[in-house]
Amino acid sequence: MKKEIYLVRHGESLANSGLGGSADTGLSPLGHAQAGECATFLKAVCGPAPMLVSSPYLRCLTTAETISKAVGSEVHVEPALQEFFSTAFFKSARHPGLRTLSEIRMAHPRADVRYCQEEWWPGRHETTKDLASRMNIFSSRLSTNQFPSPTVICVAHWASIEYLIRAFCGNAEIKCVNNAGVSKIVLDGTAGKLEFVNNISFLSNATGNTPPY
Repeated sequence: MKKEIYLVRHGESLANSGLGGSADTGLSPLGHAQAGECATFLKAVCGPAPMLVSSPYLRCLTTAETISKAVGSEVHVEPALQEFFSTAFFKSARHPGLRTLSEIRMAHPRADVRYCQEEWWPGRHETTKDLASRMNIFSSRLSTNQFPSPTVICVAHWASIEYLIRAFCGNAEIKCVNNAGVSKIVLDGTAGKLEFVNNISFLSNATGNTPPY
């Protein structure tokens, strides 16, 4: 079964814009605008009834909920798409008490966590090898009937998008993943072909190379 996979980085977060430093910041005003423009783009290019999955982080969920309203699909929370928990990017002190999946579900009525386990590694730091392994496992799952739609939209973070593209497309080099940037992979079985990467042509106002979180 052939599938089209759209990988979307969240809109500009408060942390990206320098207005917030917590692990789970929301979107900046520009980020909300970017999410809206991204949603309009995806509605135009995606097939009917795409499956929409998102990282549990607020900046991704907020972006996904905007897309959800445009494409008419429920948001499925996917822990595998979470941020890269690296001490190179974050300090442990910046990760106090991230929400549980149950708390996320209560706060976001469109978020479906019924097929997720409660743990989504909120306190675990990874190496790049760990991240690559996580994305290799998730890429394999995308090709199964756990994701039955011929079109899947994944809302995630710079690192998880970069390494998911590598998992599908033979370690393709990704130099930048802009906020609200969209990459498209055509999946035929387990083989993936990258049709475009980091498309932001639909954005009227992009901030460029924002920090990778």
